[in-house]
Amino acid sequence: MPLMDRRHVRRVKLRQPIKVRPASPKDDEFEDISATENASKRGIRFMTISSRYFVGMRVYVTLPYASPASPKSREYFGQVIRVEHTTTEKRGVAVQFL
Repeated sequence: MPLMDRRHVRRVKLRQPIKVRPASPKDDEFEDISATENASKRGIRFMTISSRYFVGMRVYVTLPYASPASPKSREYFGQVIRVEHTTTEKRGVAVQFL
């Protein structure tokens, strides 16, 4: 029996540069520059080599990330809802916007 897709909003394949950083000082400070794999109105998925992400982690996502002072960039507040380990050293991270 096929797995049911629980998404309420359709995702589109979209490769845009992003910057992700933790929202809480207790999660250390780091910036992860990556690119989205897919996106919807409610969230994004991206690949990273960082092992710092965990389910429940609150993050700020700058999208699209062109440069630190780009007027086109917007910062979104979100929460990591899934971390997938792949066969490579990268991890898939899904963030839901709050």
